[in-house]
Amino acid sequence: MGGVHFFPIRHHSPACALALARALAEIRPTQVLVEAPIDFEPLTSLLTDPRTRAPVAIVSLAEKGAEKDYIATYPFCSHSPELVALAWARQAGARTALIDLPARHEAMRARFEGSGQGPLVEEARLDHNSYVTELCRRRGVANGAALWDALFESQGATADWRGFFAAVGVYCEHIRDVTAAAEMEQDGTLAREAHMAACLAEAAAAGGPIAVITGGFHTPALRAGLGQPSKGPAVKVPPQNAYLIRYAFRQMDQASGYGAGLPHPEWYDRLWRTLSEGGDPADLAMAVFTDFADHLRRTSPGLALSTPVLTQAASAAARLAQLRDLPFAGRAEVLDALRSAAVKHAIELGQTPLLNAFSAFLTGDAIGDLPPGAAQPPIVEAVRSQARTLGFTLEGGERRTRELDVLRKPRHAEASQFLFALDLVDAQFANRISGPDPLSGWREDALLETWTYAWSPMVESRLIARAGNGQTLAAICAAELRQRRAALAEQGQARSAGVLAGLFLAAARTGISGLAIEVLGWCREALVEDPEVSS
Repeated sequence: MGGVHFFPIRHHSPACALALARALAEIRPTQVLVEAPIDFEPLTSLLTDPRTRAPVAIVSLAEKGAEKDYIATYPFCSHSPELVALAWARQAGARTALIDLPARHEAMRARFEGSGQGPLVEEARLDHNSYVTELCRRRGVANGAALWDALFESQGATADWRGFFAAVGVYCEHIRDVTAAAEMEQDGTLAREAHMAACLAEAAAAGGPIAVITGGFHTPALRAGLGQPSKGPAVKVPPQNAYLIRYAFRQMDQASGYGAGLPHPEWYDRLWRTLSEGGDPADLAMAVFTDFADHLRRTSPGLALSTPVLTQAASAAARLAQLRDLPFAGRAEVLDALRSAAVKHAIELGQTPLLNAFSAFLTGDAIGDLPPGAAQPPIVEAVRSQARTLGFTLEGGERRTRELDVLRKPRHAEASQFLFALDLVDAQFANRISGPDPLSGWREDALLETWTYAWSPMVESRLIARAGNGQTLAAICAAELRQRRAALAEQGQARSAGVLAGLFLAAARTGISGLAIEVLGWCREALVEDPEVSS
């Protein structure tokens, strides 16, 4: 089967991933083109390595020596259609190409205005526009995410991949129809699509069946431009300062601010596994409720659910699916069913401890992993190495407790300084539970400090977000203190000796050579200029 086959997808959609897997197995393309930054191509072999476990992300950092710049990420989960396509191509021996503009191209910068970091994948248009609003009203669903589930995720078990992608294509084309051309010009969409079209023209010249996997919003433009004269050659770039990193479901959750994320990633991962393994999605609601009940018994016994409540919730979910003309209960149905079966009092502001716990359960805490020896961003590798040297356990992700005898054991004092340095840059690696506070004089005779700590992708992401300030912990600590001083100046507090004394203590506690001396100089200036004697 020859020709060009377009697959309009929603990023991280299990239904799209399953339909795509069926399509690729049938048409067996010799070329697979995927919407992702072209400069990430050197990392596709690591991304599709069988030892790589999603969720993961490719992160793009500014080149060494460049002025502070944005940090761009491109996340993948197991059911990301792009990852499914690239993994299939690797196994089938098909040529792969990433066809979006480079991650640091000017057209990609629009989404980072006013922010130093963010994902390269963004799909807010699929949930927020006049067309979706009207469909939500007619379908009787709460929002765009629930509408997508009702229209498409509910069809994940279908074998008719042609009909599925035809429906997704119509949906996305209507969304594009209500989007202003000026908006697409301003946010870089048109420039990106021109580059994708140029890549497609080059691939088409080579012949063979071609699969083109892009966000559904872009598909109408690429299909319309097929066979038209190219506006120019595709941009060619050398490998950039990019790495594959571990990621977490919490970062992929739509509620975290990730514009392409689906809410409650754990739910969609379970749906993906059920469908891809040939299970019956009608059984998923009961399985989720049962696992949630087990989770509550271990973590929050006071919220534990009885067997009758579980049965009632599962039955309510099935009836809601039938009422809403769905083949099985989806995310909205299990949420509504638990609310009706287990919450027996008025819900204030839409919140109850049980529903909050269920939301966290459906979000999940999965963390990805990389093959041994995979290169990491320098700041992450530097901090991980130092943490291990100081005796911190980084595997497993669970929170641990460590007591430090900082006055009598030099290695413990060094570990304390390391933790204070990470606290200064808000890495969220550790929390101090007890210990002396020299600024207030509280427990200044205490010998021990107690910390709890846990290493996670969130720590890595926070370090990466500061990579523009340097590639060592000392460099990003120094940059943080200077930024805080600049902020104090904007607030009119740069001459407050009392405030700057707090910065001095923060610098001194890190033990970083020269850092406290620099801040002490600021304190001397403030002591001369501060009009407040008490300060």
